[in-house]
Formats: sequence, structure tokens, C-alpha cells
Amino acid sequence: MKYSLTKLLSFCALLSLTLEVAGSPRPNVLFIAIDDLRPELGCYGSPIAKSPILDQLAGEGLLFNRAYCQQAICSPSRASLMTGARPDTIGVIENTAYFRELNPDIVTLPQHFISNGYEAVYCGKIYHSRMTDNDHSWSRKPAWNRIQVKRKALAGGYALPENQKLWKDNKAKMLAKYGAKGAGGLVHGPAQVIETMIKLQQYTFVCAPQPAQWAGITAMDVEITDHVDDYRRKRDMVVNELANDFEIVTPGGAFYVFPRAPGGEGSKFVMRAIENNLLIIPGAIFSNRDTHFRISYAADDETIARGIEVLRKLCRTP
Repeated sequence: MKYSLTKLLSFCALLSLTLEVAGSPRPNVLFIAIDDLRPELGCYGSPIAKSPILDQLAGEGLLFNRAYCQQAICSPSRASLMTGARPDTIGVIENTAYFRELNPDIVTLPQHFISNGYEAVYCGKIYHSRMTDNDHSWSRKPAWNRIQVKRKALAGGYALPENQKLWKDNKAKMLAKYGAKGAGGLVHGPAQVIETMIKLQQYTFVCAPQPAQWAGITAMDVEITDHVDDYRRKRDMVVNELANDFEIVTPGGAFYVFPRAPGGEGSKFVMRAIENNLLIIPGAIFSNRDTHFRISYAADDETIARGIEVLRKLCRTP
């Protein structure tokens, strides 16, 4: 078995985590993490991959045929696996966020083993890049100087010259498009993509989420006349108070009003409103025109009155 594992580490460049308890009847645990591995192995029926040791391991153990990656990028999937939490829960959705910085008190898998009497050590890539979590997840640092298998320095880790060339060409394109800093993870990207992400962050949370939509279906069987009348009153309040300063049409339903922005520049007017702590939505978010903006009157009267006051002030102050 020692020879098999050494060969495995050498051939597949696998990474291992071992946990053990001296003099304890509890079993040792070996955890092997492989970077970017699809089910492209002999045990999964691949006609290309030659993986006899992994095939033997699969034959002696349990082979999962329906196992899914939490997120198809390195750091989120590794952090999620090692913490037992979803990427969106721990806030790691790209390759630069560190799960420990965002979740100081979270307990990782090896940390749990340590608290139950095990010694946890690793060698290679278990977490992504700098996120090694040495102070919490491991009993000691890796003994790099004792590794007998020496990996060759290959472009992209590929052995075939054609694959090395492809990797180099793709890397050059990434650097040319995103720059040295921007090519390191999905948190970076072209300006248009970043601007769209910011819009999503700022604006989508004000839209009705799915539970609210289901609640709306249920509400069809509930008497809501008083609520409808109250919304109509709020709608009329907004329309009447803004009619002297904005071009505005009284809506027939829902809980939105769509005034025309001064000068027909919705996004610019919205930015001024946000600077005054008022969240309104530019028309360009939900249409091809940026001439209007959207107001929600699904709020209490005091909040609506404050919003009206800000809008009037902005309209009268160029």
C-alpha cells in the first residue's frame, strides 16, 4: 500500500491529508484532494485515462456515481467541503476571499478531528492558495523537506507539449484581457461585467423574492380589500405630491410609480438619490430606456414622505 500511494502521488500529483491517533483503536483517515478532476478515470468508464491505482481504490471502496461539486471553481468548493457550509453561506464564491477571515469561529473538518484527539497534518493543496488555515486546521506545518517525490516544473502541470502550448496561449489571453491582478479569480473581470454585478447587488434585493411570490398566490384566497385601498392611497399620495416637479402617470396597479427623470437621465438621477440615502431604480435596469426611474410605495407613510422630500429637493437643485 505504501508503494501504491507513492506512485499515486507521483503520477496524479495528488494531495493528501492524514489524521491519526497514536495508540488508539480508532482508524486513521487519509483524505486525497485532486485539483480540477472530472470523473475522467478508468473506474468511471473513461477510454482515455489510465488510472489503475485509483480504479483499484474504487473497486475496494464505495464509488459515487451521483456526486456534485458545490461550485465549479477551486477556493469555494474546497472551503465548502472542509467547513460543511455552502459557498454563499460562508461568503466564498471566488478565489480571493478567505473563509477564515469571513468566518473566524467556523470549525473545519480537520479542526473537528483535532478537538477529538486526532493529529491532523497535510501536504500539498487542501485549501486554495494562501488560505491554508495553519493556525486552526493543522497540528503542525507540512514537512516539505521529507517529500521523496519531486514533481517536474511543467507549464500548467501538463506533460504533452501541445497542452503546454494551449495553456500558455490561454494564459497570455487572460493577462492581456484582465491584467496581472484581474486574471487571478472570478472576482475580477471586464468593466461591463463588474458594473452589471454592482447593479445586481444594489437593485435586485428590492424585488419580490420567490417566497413572496408564493405568498401572493396564497393571498388570492384572502380578503385583502383594505390592503388594496391602502396601497391606492399611498400611490395617490406619491403621484399628487410629485406631479408639480415630475412628469408622472398614475399607475393602474402593483406598488410602483415611474416618474420621468429630470433631463431624461435616469441613471444619473438615481445616483444622486442614492447619495442622499434614497434607493430608487433606474429605468435601464428593467427596460432599454434610461429616461425614467422606479419608486416603490410599499412602505410606511413616514418613509414615503421622506422620499418625496428628497426627490423634490433633487429635482429643484440642478
